This record gives sequence, structure tokens and C-alpha cells, in this order.
Amino acid sequence: MPMRTALLVAVSIVAFLVLGGCRSGVSEAVDRCINAVRSTGVSGGPRSRAGEIAWACADLFKEPACRDAHRRFDEPEIESRAIILVRRCRDAYCPKLPQPQPTLCQKESANPGAKELVKSWKEFVHIVYLHDLGSREAERLLSALQSAGRDYTEHLKQSTSSTPTQRSDAVLATSVDDKLRTAGEIREVVQQYLRASPEKARSQLPSDWAPMLPLEVGAVEADPDGHVRIGVWRLNLEGDQAQLDYYPPGSINVKHRLWFRIQLARQSGRWEILPPGVSFVHAWAKER
Repeated sequence: MPMRTALLVAVSIVAFLVLGGCRSGVSEAVDRCINAVRSTGVSGGPRSRAGEIAWACADLFKEPACRDAHRRFDEPEIESRAIILVRRCRDAYCPKLPQPQPTLCQKESANPGAKELVKSWKEFVHIVYLHDLGSREAERLLSALQSAGRDYTEHLKQSTSSTPTQRSDAVLATSVDDKLRTAGEIREVVQQYLRASPEKARSQLPSDWAPMLPLEVGAVEADPDGHVRIGVWRLNLEGDQAQLDYYPPGSINVKHRLWFRIQLARQSGRWEILPPGVSFVHAWAKER
């Protein structure tokens, strides 16, 4: 076979495999989302019902920030989960979507409240489906969701339906200062523990993950959504109980999530780390 012909054949085979593989991947992502929406109940795993839907549908989205927001849907406080997901997907896609853009991307809608965000999500996500999946798979997805009698969007709305609307933005803003003050107290306790007993801190972790535990906790700060972090650690506060979670690099994929956790309690006005200190959490994805 002449060299030129051989090269053309090789290029054709590679193109077929790449394009065919991508299309197969898109179809599988659509199937996973449809199956999750059609299913009833929850798996009994670590995710909420809305979180299971978001996890299963994450691969519909090409933009990493939006895909990651779906996979981490259950991490924020319940009243802000849908709002945060919508904002992160909006910021990831709006600079890249063609004109005319959905309402969510328009300048006058740059800082809408929770109710407006969720309302405009449905229009936005349908356009993203067409953009990322192509017309054929997008139409298949939308048709299946319609025949199921519910939309993927509706499940995400449920994460805000049990709380008053005014909590969406007002509470996030008013509680940040208190969280920052408390986070400063927690930071001092955790930093002292990690510096004083690094080997003890790593003793409960798998040997291949233990070196990834950071011994310096970093500064206290709040992100634009009102969540407080202590360096790489995500802080969740509930009264006199606190929890720090850190997802090391490579710890999240379609099969599972892995992370480090530190739990604390405030006793007699002082924060204390609860046994076993630093723990290792491994959550498997729901079987498909």
C-alpha cells in the first residue's frame, strides 16, 4: 500500500474512532440522566434525591466548572444548593454561548435573586443541551424528560422549596461575618493540632492518601456565594458543631468521591477536635 494511501486510511480510522467515541459518550451521558430522573426514591447513599439527579446528569455539561458544580451539588447548605449550581453554570457558559443568549446571560440579570435564577435556569439549560449535546441527543433528552412527566430542573428546585425565599440571598449575606469570626477560632485549634501531631493526624488515612493531608490550614475567607473556607478546607457550621472537608486533587470522578474530614464541637466556649481527628471518607457513586 502506498505511503499516502496508508496515511489517509490511518487518519480515517482515527477520526472514526474519536468521533464515534465522543458520540457514544454523549449518548451514555444522556442515558444516565434520563434513568436517574425516571427512577423513584433514593439510593440510600450519601446524596439527596436532587443530588443524585445532579450527579447523574453532570456529564451532560462540557464546561468543567458546571460539571463539577453538579457533582458537588449536596455540599452547600440546602437552601443555597440550586442557587450556587445555577450561578456557576451561568458563569461558565455565558461567555461562550452564541447570540441570542438566554435571559440568564443578559447584563440586566447579572445579579438576580434566587427565584429569578431558578426560573431562568430552564431556558438556559435547554440551550446548553443543544450547544453541548447536539440537536439529536438534546431532543432525545428533552423528549424523554417530558414523557417522564418531570424535568431535571424541577428536582433542583426542590432544594430551595422547603425554605422561605428571602433566605436565598439575605441569610447568605448576614451570616458570613459570624461564620468568619467562628472560622478564625476553629482555624487556630486545627492548625495547632496539625502542627503538634502530624503523624497522629495522618494515622487514620490510607497510606497513599496520607501525604496529601495539608499540615498548614491557610487563611479564613468567604467565597462569593457566602461559603467560608479555611485554606483548602470547606467549613460547615451547625450551632456548636463544625465540620471541615477537603477534597484533594484527583479525589472526584464519575465512580466515587474521596475526601478528608475534621469534626469539631464547641464545649465550654472552646472548640475541640473530635475523635478520630482527621478521617477519610469514601463515597461510591450509585450503581448504574
